[in-house]
Amino acid sequence: MLKQILVACALSTVLLSGCSTLSTAQNAKGSGMSRIYDKDYNTVWMAADEVVRNSGLSVASSDKVKGEILAESGMGAFTYGENVAVFVTELDKTPQTKVEIVSKRVLATNVTAKDWDELLLRHLDGKLR
Repeated sequence: MLKQILVACALSTVLLSGCSTLSTAQNAKGSGMSRIYDKDYNTVWMAADEVVRNSGLSVASSDKVKGEILAESGMGAFTYGENVAVFVTELDKTPQTKVEIVSKRVLATNVTAKDWDELLLRHLDGKLR
């Protein structure tokens, strides 16, 4: 019995050590996939917000002033869920806007999780180009 408890504790520690949260995705700004669009900030913001809301992700927060959308997907048949941060940044002295998307698996060992960064950028490309 003690052996089973120790194995369960060890397994729990391994599984939980690779977990992410929305703040993990938010704090990973600068490490995601990005695109630069030849559009003004408001146009890109509205498109990004719409793409995220129509993607099936659950939007936790959306702050146009900060240029940040935080969203998540829940557990499904093939995933433990994902945390997604979208950053929209107006580039200085140009009519260009950068969009960066960071997608983190809730459980790092979840190999069947969606690549939200590629999917969202592809939909955003279609909307803005």
